[in-house]
Amino acid sequence: MEIDDVVELSRLTAIVLGMCIGTVALIAVVGLVRAPESTIELMLLAAQSGLVIRMTTAIVIVIAIFGLRIIDKISPDAAIATISGIAGYILGSQQAPKPASATSDASKSSDASQSS
Repeated sequence: MEIDDVVELSRLTAIVLGMCIGTVALIAVVGLVRAPESTIELMLLAAQSGLVIRMTTAIVIVIAIFGLRIIDKISPDAAIATISGIAGYILGSQQAPKPASATSDASKSSDASQSS
């Protein structure tokens, strides 16, 4: 591929990606307008925890790897290694929820130490 083809492909990819992000944002806003308060709180919690930015970044990287592989700018092994690394990062950043008894015991012991 010539440089003009790569530039055109990059431009078109940016346009499509922008349209996808805009569509998802529009759907999210319309959905949140009619959503119950508990759903809105859950979405805010996901945004504050960094989940949204991690997932968005992962999607953009996968699309970029896919595009680079199509135009044969990276090897298949590099593409597989990068996508495997992304999967490991996403799965490794998941935290197991703490048991309710452990959190309530910790708060009781801290309350007891503060009152004495």
